[in-house]
Amino acid sequence: MPDNGKSAIGLDANLAAAIGYPITILAIVCLIMDKENKFVKFHAIQSIIYFVGMFVVFVSLGILLAILTMISTVFAAFTLIYPLLGLAFLAGLIFAAVKAYGGDQFKLPVIGDMAEKFAAK
Repeated sequence: MPDNGKSAIGLDANLAAAIGYPITILAIVCLIMDKENKFVKFHAIQSIIYFVGMFVVFVSLGILLAILTMISTVFAAFTLIYPLLGLAFLAGLIFAAVKAYGGDQFKLPVIGDMAEKFAAK
């Protein structure tokens, strides 16, 4: 459950945690400013790791698809992966934000454990 009260930026803890997912810069601000509220800190860290991880996946996939498309135009069909990956990323953001707003310390697969370890420090 979220800590009662406000986050360091003046928002309710569940609202600050939820907004940090679609607005990653707010998650960074919450991480820097919020030293007390472990709920907000956990979701801020998880949001940042999720965003950075997906950014790396998008860039890596873009480079790989560009190389494969240069080799043969047969691989151009694989560029359809991009919109599907974008939808999956958006669905993950919305799902995590809804869970955070509901006061649930939901851990995303793989990165949830990392975020929990960082938030405990």
